[in-house]
Amino acid sequence: MDLKSGYPFWAVKNGLLKTFPQLTRDHQSEVVVIGGGITGALIADELSRHGHHVVVLERRDARVEEKAEGLARKVEELLPKLDINLTFSWGGTFAETDDGLPFFGPHEEHGPRVQFAMAYGGNGISYSMIGAKLLRELIEGREHPLAALFSFQRLKL
Repeated sequence: MDLKSGYPFWAVKNGLLKTFPQLTRDHQSEVVVIGGGITGALIADELSRHGHHVVVLERRDARVEEKAEGLARKVEELLPKLDINLTFSWGGTFAETDDGLPFFGPHEEHGPRVQFAMAYGGNGISYSMIGAKLLRELIEGREHPLAALFSFQRLKL
């Protein structure tokens, strides 16, 4: 198994890369989820289980490998007897809002066809299912009871 492939270990181990190959040509889809992680996966799953054709576009941080190798060198300097063998590295971007709630839904600058799920402050597991269901309902043209609470519009109140 190639653990330095640049793909998540679970995807390599479970053969998911063969199931979900990289896009190599133009593709049409009803919904495109840009970014991934637990929230992107749950949003894509929620939409596809309700009959929507979904494509997930995700790209790992281009500097993750460089940063991981730098950290490994520092550990080796501190603990020279420890043999460091990087097998996988991961990086995440964290942001949070002043009120501690993430944003789900459209932003007026981008119109109603672009939906956001962002600024979890490290609480993606807690909010991801709420976001998945809320965004599915918005995409289907229905209102979700928590839409206003998580919208960008709350900043204007």
